[in-house]
Amino acid sequence: MYQLNQKEIELIEACHLNNISEEDKIMLDKKLALEPDFKTAFDEYIVLLQSMDIQRRNHTRNFLKSLDATQPTLKKGIFRNKWLWIILVSLSAVLILFFMISKKEQKNQPFGDPQQNLPVQAQDEKDTTLIQRDTQHTEPKSYPMADASQSVRSKIATKFFSEPEFGTVRSGDKDSIKADLINLHYKKQYSEIIRKSATLQIVDPELKLLTANAYYHTGNWKQSASIFSELNQTSGGLREESQWFLLLCYLNDKDQSENFKKLAVKILSNPDHSYYTETKGILHEIRAKNITDYTPD
Repeated sequence: MYQLNQKEIELIEACHLNNISEEDKIMLDKKLALEPDFKTAFDEYIVLLQSMDIQRRNHTRNFLKSLDATQPTLKKGIFRNKWLWIILVSLSAVLILFFMISKKEQKNQPFGDPQQNLPVQAQDEKDTTLIQRDTQHTEPKSYPMADASQSVRSKIATKFFSEPEFGTVRSGDKDSIKADLINLHYKKQYSEIIRKSATLQIVDPELKLLTANAYYHTGNWKQSASIFSELNQTSGGLREESQWFLLLCYLNDKDQSENFKKLAVKILSNPDHSYYTETKGILHEIRAKNITDYTPD
């Protein structure tokens, strides 16, 4: 059963309220077309939202009817209903304010970011420092803006990263090296994959992708980029996927800003590219964070 995450829920709710941006609408339509399980979850959640709308309208209607039915004939009754409305309006205002504050705090947090201990950008966009609370100390630490850019870029990459899929292992291959490495991948034992791959002469493109992904997870962007770059030179079905992951490696690496910009422009020159929408999303985030050295001309 497909489990919707917070970002997907927010997109569906925005779509339901007809309050979704054109860019998010295109991304949502693409996801609905390519992922049947997500479409099923989407339809179910829309039905739930519609049901909640109906329940709210019925509840409001019944409540108003009950007020009309209990209108007293005495003047004191009119006074009591007046104060009842004042109390209800006040409570509603408090609940709406609390809801808006909660939503704002959720949006200010990076979605799907498993690196909870990464530094966060200072609230003042013109500030030249980055604030991070050390897990061992209560005093905040300051970092140069270069590190701030590194942290923000890594967060953007994490937001757009999704694990490559390697399928299932056929019964005849269960004892093979390939099966062993794929099983390690699904167990997230990336260091063990790197250790075993170092002793092998890997030719299989899928295993190269798996090894590059392991280097990515251990933060070795240069080695990961080297393998993805090699896959990018092939004409197989992994070319566009390897270009996408290569772009993420460049985004994480402070020395690869020029390569990042060139590759981003190359991907965006092809609207049919499998990762065209995702690349537009990354560039939107980079411009919003004013990371000028990674913004294409």
